[in-house]
Amino acid sequence: MATLTPILAVELAKMAYAIQKPLSGGIYRVEPTQMINRHFSFDLTHGPLKGISGGAMAHYQQKSTGFALIGNGKGEFFN
Repeated sequence: MATLTPILAVELAKMAYAIQKPLSGGIYRVEPTQMINRHFSFDLTHGPLKGISGGAMAHYQQKSTGFALIGNGKGEFFN
C-alpha cells in the first residue's frame, strides 16, 4: 500500500469520530467522502469495533463507544 496522503488520513480520522454512536434502531452508518470511497470500502453489517475508554467509572459502567472501522483497500491506491 502506498503512503496515505495527509488529506486522506484526516478524512479517515473524521470517520472514526462519526461512528461513535448508532442511529435509531442500533444501526451504524457513515457517509464516506468521495475520496475515501475511491480508496476504501467499509462493511458495517456488524457495526464498528467497540472499546471502553476513560476513567475507572467508565470501565465500571461498561460504557462502550464505536472505536474503530476496518476498511478494505481498493482502486489504484493499492496496486
